Amino acid sequence: MSQDLDDNVERDQAVTFGPPFAASRKQLKALAAYHSVFEDPAFTAGAWVESKKIEDGVSTFPYFDSSQQLNEFHEMCYREGWVMMDFDWMTWEWSPEAEMLFANLQSVDGANSEQLARLLTTVLRKERFSDGEIAAAIESGLVLAILKRAEVMMREMS
Repeated sequence: MSQDLDDNVERDQAVTFGPPFAASRKQLKALAAYHSVFEDPAFTAGAWVESKKIEDGVSTFPYFDSSQQLNEFHEMCYREGWVMMDFDWMTWEWSPEAEMLFANLQSVDGANSEQLARLLTTVLRKERFSDGEIAAAIESGLVLAILKRAEVMMREMS
């Protein structure tokens, strides 16, 4: 872990965002399994669907239509416990630790499993309020960085 990330974590330890999280080998394996899927050049997160008029005065809002692979990833994250239910992600998102991890993808290389879960929780929970958050995190490289880190951590457990 980088020194800057260590410093940010120490500052954030005074703030409690939720109970501690430590990923099991099974959880890391489930997450790492998506590395090759998301890295495949043929992978697509989905597509935006434009608003359309249904009848006079009635239109749909544009929305993001997730691919089947992205939906499966989303479901796996919840099923395997990568989405932390007792975690104040809205407050954490503005912490120095979160800002470092979101802004500097190289810092994810030194993240621990709790930080990976915090990142995933924040992205996946934001998706409930703003379509396309997951797709944006994929496009930025954040999700791939998380998956690569999970793969490394899983190998290190062997």
